[in-house]
Amino acid sequence: MTATTPTNTPVHTGYAAQADLFAQARSIASPLETPPLAQIIAIDLGDGGAKHIVDVHERAFESTGADVMSTILPSTVSQHELNSTIEAANANNSIDGILLLIPVPPQIDFVEALSHIDPTKDIEGVHPAHAVHLLSTSTTDTTTLPRRPVVMDAFVELFAQAEVSLTRPNLNVTIVSDVEIIDNNPLANLMVRAAAAVVFPSTVNLSLVTLSNSSTRSTLRTADIVVVSLLRPRYLDRDWFKEGAVVLDFAPNVIGTKTLKNGRQVPELCGGVNVDSAISIVSKIFPIPSGIGPVMLGALARNLAESARYRRARLDDLGETTVSTVHASE
Repeated sequence: MTATTPTNTPVHTGYAAQADLFAQARSIASPLETPPLAQIIAIDLGDGGAKHIVDVHERAFESTGADVMSTILPSTVSQHELNSTIEAANANNSIDGILLLIPVPPQIDFVEALSHIDPTKDIEGVHPAHAVHLLSTSTTDTTTLPRRPVVMDAFVELFAQAEVSLTRPNLNVTIVSDVEIIDNNPLANLMVRAAAAVVFPSTVNLSLVTLSNSSTRSTLRTADIVVVSLLRPRYLDRDWFKEGAVVLDFAPNVIGTKTLKNGRQVPELCGGVNVDSAISIVSKIFPIPSGIGPVMLGALARNLAESARYRRARLDDLGETTVSTVHASE
């Protein structure tokens, strides 16, 4: 039997939620004597992607009034060199937040690198020290560190903005991923799974599946909400989803380059969902790159501001000071 096409299948973006998060970041940072300072660390893999993703994060932070220092390391960087770069950022009292970007080359253990970040400067919320905070579901206390992976906060903000209810009885939420994604970043995936169990109400039936499982298609076709994290561009078409499902595409895939109006070439991104096909059956879809991406940038900016406020209060208590190296060099 062929499913009927829903009358309303809009493609939703995360820009409204991002604007709200940017406003929160500005409000949190406004009483500070100097703007929050972020240290972005990326590794150049030779495809131009590192420069582009650093630029995207720099613009996001700077739009909230924050300062940014960025370091792009060569593809030959060793684990020791990367760890030392992180440790130097930890020791710099001027730096409020550290962000280590992916992808990384094969010689780098990403989990080891993450564990070297000072938890008070981890604005992604994936350091093991934050795991103890996952028992708390409070989102109103902004005097402490980020307690959940930023991706989970972004999910909550995006769904709230789009009026996607998570409280319906017997709601089926399925996360579908590639095995490679789970294997390459087990720490972050463990944190996200733990956070998901806290973020989603206890009435939600939450499952994680991979495409290597033969029953994945039938599982997805019973899911009310599907979160897609695949390394296969536009792989899932309408046949993978039930009628009226809400679909959130998460992992970006580089499929080429495109030229912006200013003449600059940037990577062209898409997710694991064939949006043109899926919109004929789903009720709402959040595509790559305009869906969850902008919201995560907003959540990172808010976390940076919260980290700055938290750290500077601690430094004041200890009688220490922080002077932005960006302003000091001007």
